[in-house]
Amino acid sequence: GAVRNHINEVISAFEDYPGEGELCWGLIPQWGDDWDMFDDDSMLWDVPGWDPYDDEQQVCAITEGCDSDYWALCLGFGAILEIEPTIIDLSEEMWSVQPDVEQHICNVYCSSSPEAPNFLVKMWATPTDTIGMIKSKVNEVLDALDDYDGNGEIAWGLAPIWGEFWDFFDDDLCLFEVDGWDSADDSQAVVAITDGCNSEYWKWCAFFGRLDEQLDGVPTTVIDLTC
Repeated sequence: GAVRNHINEVISAFEDYPGEGELCWGLIPQWGDDWDMFDDDSMLWDVPGWDPYDDEQQVCAITEGCDSDYWALCLGFGAILEIEPTIIDLSEEMWSVQPDVEQHICNVYCSSSPEAPNFLVKMWATPTDTIGMIKSKVNEVLDALDDYDGNGEIAWGLAPIWGEFWDFFDDDLCLFEVDGWDSADDSQAVVAITDGCNSEYWKWCAFFGRLDEQLDGVPTTVIDLTC
């Protein structure tokens, strides 16, 4: 789902692309015999057949005009190799600031348990970034760290550290539009809801005045993606 969202962000910025609305609504493999779409909740590196060491491996985007039946037909007749693509290379800019896009810093605290060290992920966020997209970025970063002792989906929700409501945000909401978010405040942060530090834990911290102690008093590893 995070990969698909990145594709839609990039393509929607190009005037040459004739599609409208949600441009890509699914991804499918270019290998094997199964042309069903991947589940949006699946990790790319966990899908059958994906080789992270093969820099030439590809997937196909499912759009209104090119569905899975079309790509299966192309592959079957070898026509997929005849397509001349326009290449958009983001491999060196994935986490960098984009000069022509409004961006502000988003801070996300994440911990697998109250006793474990905190991780603070600092990243750029745009007005179109949803809570689900921010959460996916956090999971991608932490999943690659040997020091993080969580397993599986590390963060399954994001919650504010302001106000009195500790229910986590809806994944479909845009970060810049949630109540209380101030995009001009580069120090504002949200917390990741994990199995070891869920909403009830953060409510307890706030109620007993332990929030600052948990966020600032516990050793914290800062992962800064804004440099």
